[in-house]
Amino acid sequence: MTDPAEAWSWRKDGLCRFYGPELFFPHDQETRGDRLRRESTAKAICRDCPVKFDCYEHALRRSEEWGVWGGTSEADRRRSRGSRLDQAANY
Repeated sequence: MTDPAEAWSWRKDGLCRFYGPELFFPHDQETRGDRLRRESTAKAICRDCPVKFDCYEHALRRSEEWGVWGGTSEADRRRSRGSRLDQAANY
């Protein structure tokens, strides 16, 4: 069994640690335009992040419903999960 602290150890190398969570997670009363701009900025930070893949895998394993993880938004991950389910159904 993996130590919970070890499972999250990749986070110490994430570029997101230099920014507040308000950039990576939705706000109350956020308009669609505000959300798209915020997500675009967060994804740009993720693009060069050394732990982007670990972060993305974490979001998929934990079914993270909110925020930008590994350069993906909630909608991106929903599409990705749907696509993988569709592929599995074809086998």
